[in-house]
Amino acid sequence: MTSHDTDSILAKMLSWLGRQKPIVKSLEQNPHPPADTLLDARTVAFEVEAKRILDGVSVTSGAGEFIGLVGPNGAGKTTLIKCISGLLAHQEGTVRLDGRDLARMSPRDVAQIVAHLPQNTSLDFGFTCLEVVLMGRNPHLSPFQLEGAHDHEVARAGMRITDTEWLSAREINTLSGGERQRVLIARALAQEPRLLLLDEPTANLDIQHQLQVMDLVRSLVDDGLAAVAAMHDLNMASAYCDRIYVMSEGRVVASGTPAEVLVQSMIKEVFGVGVTINYDDHTGKPRLEFFLDGAESHTDNGGQPAPP
Repeated sequence: MTSHDTDSILAKMLSWLGRQKPIVKSLEQNPHPPADTLLDARTVAFEVEAKRILDGVSVTSGAGEFIGLVGPNGAGKTTLIKCISGLLAHQEGTVRLDGRDLARMSPRDVAQIVAHLPQNTSLDFGFTCLEVVLMGRNPHLSPFQLEGAHDHEVARAGMRITDTEWLSAREINTLSGGERQRVLIARALAQEPRLLLLDEPTANLDIQHQLQVMDLVRSLVDDGLAAVAAMHDLNMASAYCDRIYVMSEGRVVASGTPAEVLVQSMIKEVFGVGVTINYDDHTGKPRLEFFLDGAESHTDNGGQPAPP
């Protein structure tokens, strides 16, 4: 590998930090998605013991787009993420990744396009953080091939982007929750994916680390990565996502921009709670305050002003 090759790798990865302007496409759900659509899942169904966990779910995502999957527990968000990543085989419908049929792709081919961060990642052994990040290079290595200088450079570039290079020699099981999540994102970046799948990426993190993780994902998306995240925090989804799919009982019941989707009627029907909605003065995105049905809102503004 030449120094020019190394510079190209670093330039490509570091561009995700904001050194290039994104090209963000507004993707409509139609039978013929744009050519730059990275994820095109159509009428996906998955069932276990005759119980439908997913029932005709369709989701699309393009480069430079952050998609949120929201819904109550048991809505099917995690199952959908697993079907998109190939961890579960859907029984009906199609999933296309960068135009290719997932059902016809090898796990290695999938891993060269998609990086998946599950809710729980078991790393009980004493791996160093660098060793963990280097695991992301596996899809690019042949069986029994050891990582070379190129793989180490890509891994360290991912760690620089996530501000974890200083943790290279630390054992993963000694880190805080926020540090660990950033290392796992660095491992995902080491795969050089085009689509990032995240299942509850801020679970069990304090507020500061939640914001750090979401800011990081948003910055990666703004420079061309596609991201799909299953989330419980509707305000976080509103603040960071370009489009939101609301799931309930294995189906998509609403989809659109945060302002289009996060409305009182939907939240009442799907989540069974009342809500007061205000809109951010700068972004126009909804900010929600919830209350139990029958209780009064804890704000002076009990209405729902129209977004700007």
